[in-house]
Amino acid sequence: MSDLSFLLVGGARYRWSRADLGDRDYRLNDVARLSAGIDYGHFSLAFIPVGQINTGVAADGSFDEDSVAVSRFQLSARYAEWAASFTTGGGNGGRSKMTISRANFTYQISTESNVRLSWITRASESTPATIQSVFYQAKSNTLAAWYERILMRRVPVGLSFAYEMYEFDGRGATAVVNSKRSEGFFKAGIMFGLIF
Repeated sequence: MSDLSFLLVGGARYRWSRADLGDRDYRLNDVARLSAGIDYGHFSLAFIPVGQINTGVAADGSFDEDSVAVSRFQLSARYAEWAASFTTGGGNGGRSKMTISRANFTYQISTESNVRLSWITRASESTPATIQSVFYQAKSNTLAAWYERILMRRVPVGLSFAYEMYEFDGRGATAVVNSKRSEGFFKAGIMFGLIF
């Protein structure tokens, strides 16, 4: 799977800038993936050897961004009424390293609707002994729920709700003491698509 916009407009458009972040902030976006796998009965094993996650971090008036190459494994099971999967992996960028895990459970309510729960954990930190402007450790845990329904056999619509617990511990290169920030926040979204 890959975001075609990433290929068309180039990776630089997906990088974080100082204007995107708050005074003490950490952001990431998953921009590209290439995967392969095998299926056996109700089970499948996938290897995602190529993935790119762009990170942006700000602290003490300093800003740094990086591109992290992340590899992952995924194990999943699919039955008529439910499906479950677990994905885990990690990787290194030029100035940071990251681990990421995700567990999904989907229940098929009917042929037109389903609900999905996800637990997502991410941990990232600056790599020691590199020249950069921000030194940090960041962790997040997210619990998310989706409801999806297909209307008129062609139009998937959905709602999502999530709660993210976030912890950031970092400092600018010129600061001596790290500053910690922890918070939790809710997110919500809507989805609309078209099936051809």
